[in-house]
Parts: sequence; structure tokens; C-alpha cells
Amino acid sequence: KGYKQAYQAALHKTLLQMWIWSEQGKYPIVIDTTSCTHSLRTCGDDLNEEDKAIWQRLTLLDGVEFLHDHVLPKLELRPVDDEVVLHPNCSLRKLGLDGKMLSIAKRCARSASVPLTLGCCAFAGDRGLLFPELTASATEKETAEVNAREYDGYYSSNITCEIGMSEATGRDYVSIVYLVEKASR
Repeated sequence: KGYKQAYQAALHKTLLQMWIWSEQGKYPIVIDTTSCTHSLRTCGDDLNEEDKAIWQRLTLLDGVEFLHDHVLPKLELRPVDDEVVLHPNCSLRKLGLDGKMLSIAKRCARSASVPLTLGCCAFAGDRGLLFPELTASATEKETAEVNAREYDGYYSSNITCEIGMSEATGRDYVSIVYLVEKASR
């Protein structure tokens, strides 16, 4: 929201905590909200030298890549007889992880698709809560495409995007983790 000092203070506190949790970079940190992954992976220019040294030694994994690269190879999957639709959010696409999300869904469900009219949900953290008309306008084409038929599941990888898409479509968007859990029962 443009509060650079507050952002840097939050980064400092977060990185110090992650440093402890990871045992000084020994273990990766898995982040289950893709916009947070994106922010933490691209924050280097906003860090002081001490924080940058910590940041460079951390392994930050998005939940989607963790599922795809580390969890799925170890699971015995039984794909569900579902047709699912995905909303690979902006941060996921910027990180180049949208293909991994689609791959996960295709391994866990009978069919998986991404709307041709995929765009940004414009929820933008809390903006969609304050100005729901932004999300309604930004998702108009995607919503029409998604609602043109019935799917068995609606998935994304960011809680605010899931809220925004649920509001826009009237469908219950949830984390892709739920589809993996369903296919691994």
C-alpha cells in the first residue's frame, strides 16, 4: 500500500523468524499463499545488507511447487472423477508456476482446465473487500466463461484470490491442496 518503512520492518521480522524456523537455511520454507511467495522472492532490493544475507540463504518454496516437486512423487494418487477449473493467479503466473498447478490438477482429476479468459481477480489483498466492484469488473469475462458450465471443483493457490473468485462466480474456490488431498485418500 506504499508504506515502504512498514514493509521493510515486516520483511525484517518475517525473515528473522524464517531464519529460526529453517535452522539458519537448513530447511526450506513452504509458503501456502502465492502472493506472499512472490513478494518474498522479489524483495531483495528492499532489504538492508543483514536481511539480504539471510534472504539469500533461505529456500522459499511456493505451496504449488512443493506439492508438484516434493509431495506428488511420494503419494499414491487415485484421480477423482471430477472436472475441475483453475484460477492460476497473477503471482503464480509471474513465478512461472501455472504449468505446475495444471499438472497437479491433471494428475488428481479426470480433467482440468484454465479459462481462456483468465485474468486478474483484482482482489489485491484487501481491495476486493473494500471495493467488490473492482473484482466484479475485472473477472467479468472469466466469470461468464466459468459459469457457462458446471464444474466439480474450483481451485487456486491464494486465499484472497479464492475469496475474490468465489464472490465473482458464486462458486466455492479453494486451495489446490484440497484436490491433492481428495485424490490421495
